[in-house]
Amino acid sequence: GRGFFNAKKAGTGQLRVGADGPFKAFVNRKEVAGNPRASNPITAHLATVNVRWKKGRNEIVVAMRTNDGRAWGFAASAT
Repeated sequence: GRGFFNAKKAGTGQLRVGADGPFKAFVNRKEVAGNPRASNPITAHLATVNVRWKKGRNEIVVAMRTNDGRAWGFAASAT
């Protein structure tokens, strides 16, 4: 999945990601989190990482494996 976070100014913030399958998370094309063992059921905040936001639009990408068809999705939030 792909989304964006608009930061009013550059600085440190947090990205929280939960998934029910193995995943990697990227901010502005830089890998910031991942869990190759994530599985069902989904955990809303499986990973919480400090990230450096640039002023303006920041791209967030979460890549997830299907865990042999058992994975349903992910959740992400940014501050």
